[in-house]
Amino acid sequence: MSNHPADSWQDEFNVRPSIDLAIVGDNVGQISRFTIEKYEFANSVTLSDEERDEAIRKIEDVLWKAVEEIRSRRKEVLSSMFRLASETLDELVQAAE
Repeated sequence: MSNHPADSWQDEFNVRPSIDLAIVGDNVGQISRFTIEKYEFANSVTLSDEERDEAIRKIEDVLWKAVEEIRSRRKEVLSSMFRLASETLDELVQAAE
């Protein structure tokens, strides 16, 4: 990680979350159930309750990992934005001197 002064934004600046995890949780559940129903319809099969439960669990695990990757990427983007803002201000101040 960089030691750039703008990288301390997480300690000093409260950025509102852009992801409502309650909604994401609903979406993850809906996506997993829809995927299973679509599979069953397309393949003219019915999964057992055990198969369905395991499929839901595994699909949801994968989707939550994707959400965590998005959240991590968001932090990287925010850090980059703060760094860019700081560098732009530095350039402006130096040019005015």
